Amino acid sequence: MLMNAIMFLCAVLDIQILYTYFRGMFHQKKETISRIGVYAAFIGTEILLYLVTLFASDLSGPLRITIQLGSSILTTLGLTFLYESSLRYSIIVTLCFQAYSCIAELVSGGLFTYFLSNQLQSMPEIGDLILLLISKFILLLLAAGTMLVWRRKELYYNLQYSLLLLLTPILSIVILITIAYPIASELYQSILYSTTCACLLILNVGNFYLIEKNMQLLQTEYQKQKLQQQIELQASKYQQIAAAYRDTRRIVHDVKKHYFFMQDCIQKEQYLPIQNYLTEAINDLENSYNTINTGHLVVDSLLNNYLSLAKEEHIRLETDLNILPNLIPTSDYDLCIILGNLFDNSIHACQKISSKQEKKISVHLLTTSKEFIIYIKNSMIEQQKDTKKKDTQNLYHGYGTENITQTVTKYLGTYLQIAENGYYEVTITIPIFEDNQNPKAS
Repeated sequence: MLMNAIMFLCAVLDIQILYTYFRGMFHQKKETISRIGVYAAFIGTEILLYLVTLFASDLSGPLRITIQLGSSILTTLGLTFLYESSLRYSIIVTLCFQAYSCIAELVSGGLFTYFLSNQLQSMPEIGDLILLLISKFILLLLAAGTMLVWRRKELYYNLQYSLLLLLTPILSIVILITIAYPIASELYQSILYSTTCACLLILNVGNFYLIEKNMQLLQTEYQKQKLQQQIELQASKYQQIAAAYRDTRRIVHDVKKHYFFMQDCIQKEQYLPIQNYLTEAINDLENSYNTINTGHLVVDSLLNNYLSLAKEEHIRLETDLNILPNLIPTSDYDLCIILGNLFDNSIHACQKISSKQEKKISVHLLTTSKEFIIYIKNSMIEQQKDTKKKDTQNLYHGYGTENITQTVTKYLGTYLQIAENGYYEVTITIPIFEDNQNPKAS
């Protein structure tokens, strides 16, 4: 049972070695083939080679070697068609890998004969297993070295990573030899034992180093996603500003035409057309005038733009605004982050609702002498009971939630979220300090 498990792990190592080698030799896989498809092809190839080995085990020596070598070359060549390359290059890559396999077997055979052949004569199965593992580790060393050299100008690997990548198979070979090498002398036994311990320590240190680097990479990726969200938010705001600028240019252009028309009518003493024309122009101006006018630039610009967007999406947006602009404790930039993300989340949640369910957003902004309050409530897809627990994180809620939390925390505020009965509610309370003691002033 244990031997079968070890052989299975050897097969997994075979797949990893070939995948590492191809990663170093080819630039990219074909776009029409998914990553899962690539993994499935490698696994299927390993299973096919195992079946061929079983079939050829009863054949004579030369014929068995020919069948196994031929099947190995053909399957390796077949896997190269998963990647973007010419046929000539694929053949060269395949032959190089087979050459590496031969070198690995020759070197492993030499090491085994020199160090272990006499000691393991009474345990042929263990000897064959150690010989196989040494061969795999040498092949892994060659594949990793090829990747580092062949892609050195395209992929950046620092010195520590490169050394760890090459040292791992080397130290594994040393461990295999030392643990299987019986020594009667206590001195040599102590040396071999110390060597094994040193190799294991180095491997563990290297493993922790790689884990730490991987955690740093994950943290960097997480920060990148947050920055990308902010970039998308700012891009959306720039588009809204551009749309407002175009509307202003259109109004200015239209006003010039109005003046020319009225001037012409006055010169001709035709006053009735002017009265009708002014009535129509005033109605048009009222229709295009901003609905929200609190006196705070961020609040007015964001709400007016989201009113237009809600109208396009057939979302009923209600507002209750009772604010004094000079009392709002946040900077314009931070208020844009808070309101922009909240409005985006509300619109996005309503867009997912089917036509039968009401799409509604309520926005309440209030300033008192002590605090600035933001309350937003929007309809959302009702969650089934069996999926409610699973989707709780998805309810709290969409894009930029952490950006909102960090910004509110910066101003010593509170951020409360509730999602139930088909509605999502958020209440943000930010204290207003006297004598300019708010964080934005510091």
